[in-house]
Amino acid sequence: MNNYRTVCLMGLDEIPLDNLKELENEFSCQIQRTNTIPEKGILLILDLEALKENVISEIKNKNIPYIVVCECDEKEVRRVINSGAIDFLTKDKEKNYIKIFPDYLKHILSQLVKQFYAEKQVFSKWSEYALFGIYVFGEDLKFRYVNPGFLKMLGYTADEIYKKHDALSIIYPEDREMTREKIRERFEGREKIVEYPNRFVHKNGDVKWVYIKGFVTKLDGEKVIIGTVSDITEIKKYQEELEKEKAELEETLRESIYAINKIFEVRDPYTSSHQIRVAEIAEKVAKELNFNEKSLKEILWAGLLHDIGKIAIPSDILSKPSKLNDIEYSLIRLHPITGYNILKEIHQVGKIAEIVYQHHERLDGSGYPRGLKKDNIIFEAKLLATIDVIEAMGSHRPYRAARKVEEILEELNSGRGKKYEPIIVDKVIELMKKGEIIITPKE
Repeated sequence: MNNYRTVCLMGLDEIPLDNLKELENEFSCQIQRTNTIPEKGILLILDLEALKENVISEIKNKNIPYIVVCECDEKEVRRVINSGAIDFLTKDKEKNYIKIFPDYLKHILSQLVKQFYAEKQVFSKWSEYALFGIYVFGEDLKFRYVNPGFLKMLGYTADEIYKKHDALSIIYPEDREMTREKIRERFEGREKIVEYPNRFVHKNGDVKWVYIKGFVTKLDGEKVIIGTVSDITEIKKYQEELEKEKAELEETLRESIYAINKIFEVRDPYTSSHQIRVAEIAEKVAKELNFNEKSLKEILWAGLLHDIGKIAIPSDILSKPSKLNDIEYSLIRLHPITGYNILKEIHQVGKIAEIVYQHHERLDGSGYPRGLKKDNIIFEAKLLATIDVIEAMGSHRPYRAARKVEEILEELNSGRGKKYEPIIVDKVIELMKKGEIIITPKE
């Protein structure tokens, strides 16, 4: 809310201030001349030449109501109105506008003062009955105003808040430096409006989680921060309970995944150990590629489960000491589909089912089961596909010996950009050369 008790005249000196003394007394206001845009009050621009774009911009930034007194045609009147002026008075010396100016100003002042007090009254009623906290404090961090909702939230009286506390003293000690910086950012203009969770300390010592919204404005010419505070303590408790339950579910899921691998170990030792090694290597590469925490879990679990579909394949095919025939190979190629169908019904696994589905797809469309190409393959599946290949090549199988490291590197380089994602290939080769990924024959 603006301070309408200051009236600034900018432009020509045609209006003698002596003629306006009665208005100053009547409205308890101060009428003064100015050559710059004031910080508060009402601005009367007495010369149209002064109404330039930079002036209009500054007026709007300072939220100053202004009136234009000018001698202008219809086109100029439109420009004045469109600029944002709340009113204008056309100069006409024949009608002696100087003589009627005080009466005009009196009318404008009365309207604005009425508006000011109406706004103030509405704000007062709204803030007094609001269930959430409302606060106003200045650059010295001292409170200018807090509503009953704010006091109830913290257990203090108004006198205690105004005399004994400031905007930082009620903040949980560990959060004070962060809060100080956010306040500084707002007053310096680096952040206009901020909203963030924070912790308050109740008068009884309890810690309360709150959600703060605030912005910088000017109140009676003073730069202040006005904001609201909502108590989110119960919401935070609920979130913590959900996070705990989520962690417990994830632990159960992890244990279940390792249990599945134990089942595989009895049925097919190669598949079990292969999945574990693929998961470990894929997780390492994913960390180097800056996967977030959620994606790291997904790639680890997908690695541990990517061959789960082989549970539907007869064990004698899986352990066959010779090359597979066409029918047997066709059955093997079905395992991504089977794995997907097993996992898709499990809510907790989320994206993992799709990663498993795609882990044999290739960039050029030569993979299976859907022949997906390039961007139609999710990145996690591209990573898993690459690791799956190099780990399989580096392991002994009943029908062949493990491939040499040189052969594995040749496969990666020849397939780079064709079958395998270049950025993944480059990272894998880099880690292999550093010795952080070791592909050795597994007996």
